[in-house]
Amino acid sequence: MFQRILGLDVGSFSIKAVLMQKGIKGPYIERCLEWPLTPPQADGDQRPFHEELAALLRGVGVRSSSSGGLGRGLVVASVPQGSVFTRIIRLPFTDPEQVAQTVPYEMEGHIPLDLEEVVVDYHPIRPSSPGLGRGSGGQDSTVLAIALPKEYLKRYLEELQKAGVDPKAFEMESLALYNFFQHYLVKEVGEGHIALLDIGASKTTVCVVGEGSPRLIRTIRVGGNHLTQAIAQATNLHLEQAEHEKRKAILTESGLGESTVKAALEPLLKELATTFHVYETETGHPVHQIYVCGGTSRLQGLSPYLAHHLGKEWVKGPGLPEEGTFAVGIGLALKECLGQRGSRVRFRSGEFAYRKERAQTRHRLVALGVAGAILFLLAAGNLYLRYHFKAARYQELQSHVRSTFQKTFPNVKNIVNEVEQTKAAQKEMEKKIAFFGSGTVTVLDLLGELTRRMPGNALIEVQDLLIEQGSIRLEAQTDSFEAVEKFRETLGKYERFREVKISDAKMSADQSKVRFRLNITLSEGI
Repeated sequence: MFQRILGLDVGSFSIKAVLMQKGIKGPYIERCLEWPLTPPQADGDQRPFHEELAALLRGVGVRSSSSGGLGRGLVVASVPQGSVFTRIIRLPFTDPEQVAQTVPYEMEGHIPLDLEEVVVDYHPIRPSSPGLGRGSGGQDSTVLAIALPKEYLKRYLEELQKAGVDPKAFEMESLALYNFFQHYLVKEVGEGHIALLDIGASKTTVCVVGEGSPRLIRTIRVGGNHLTQAIAQATNLHLEQAEHEKRKAILTESGLGESTVKAALEPLLKELATTFHVYETETGHPVHQIYVCGGTSRLQGLSPYLAHHLGKEWVKGPGLPEEGTFAVGIGLALKECLGQRGSRVRFRSGEFAYRKERAQTRHRLVALGVAGAILFLLAAGNLYLRYHFKAARYQELQSHVRSTFQKTFPNVKNIVNEVEQTKAAQKEMEKKIAFFGSGTVTVLDLLGELTRRMPGNALIEVQDLLIEQGSIRLEAQTDSFEAVEKFRETLGKYERFREVKISDAKMSADQSKVRFRLNITLSEGI
């Protein structure tokens, strides 16, 4: 089954599009195109770009999704690194559902916005030893958590939709580089540690991949325009002339023809060296290789020059046409081809759910509604027939039931439904018997088990406890996530507790306590 995928890399000065086809033999690039944008008035300014995007779509040879030009195609759009908040988070459990529930709360204390104002997504990081991502016997998880402001995403999505584009997913530029690595470079690098550098016009995006996972992402505010400005200041040339001189420069490993270009590269080299030092200090693994892409990578000799001065091996890449300029766009398009091997971040959930997925959900709900209506009509017809043939018998039984009810409960004056009132009275008596004991497990027994099974080396402060028929809900706080997990494991060994789940666990505001909730499902018969 062939499928067309469009990767849209929306930058500060241009939009790059990569049209890819996914066929039986794998994905291949069909077309690449770059379209210039009006430079922003201020750094980080999010300006309208839908007209330029519509022109680019015509140039790349596809119509907007609203007119059916992509057919069964999909769109993946980039999200600038500077628009998100990221953090490496470690959790003391591996259950995917628990991880998904906990990550947003773990991010809450590290972002300057409320959780209601951001969309939180994450990418799981494979265990590594020693250093970043290391697990303890496979009992914990490490994830790259990312928070994107809803207001930014809303305005960004509106601009895309004005051009007739509704992306199935959004992807960070650094993780698009990771997708590119997973498809084109992973066989060459293997489980080593490599820095992927996308040097654009206004910034350099860094993604350090180690042992198959993205372990460090960063944006350095130095790019090709900074080199042009440095040359212009040093030579008193206009920016257009300085840009021309930059493109003529030829860098060598030991030096270069233009000393101004060398001096202009020093800030980038220092930032990269600092980034690698931090990574190597935290993980214990050196970065051996670098891969350089982005528009500025077309500067003659830049890649080997950076590798030489950073003391790294230069990876040349697969040699695709326009590979350096469109590596991020290629990584965006590859997102829908890699499956679980690529980035898991999408940012399309809740109010920002993908429109086609919402439509499919509505169709399924309509189909279920029709099936339910048919079943309801059949059941109603069956009920009517049974009622018709048994009406006489029902009247006789109704009279007998009322007579029996009045004899059993003489103090009940308002009789509405004998059967339901009998059931309610029975349940009330069962609750009383269960509380005070009837030869089975009582509430007092359950309280005793909860007390006895608390960890001896950790204080569990119970703040709320609710025991109902068949379940126990408990809210408490303790000193560590380890104590929470140990408490859960200990309770789970009690045969009367059929299921023990932690629904929420997070650090308190002062980082001194771990607050958590326990939901216990009791075995039948309790």
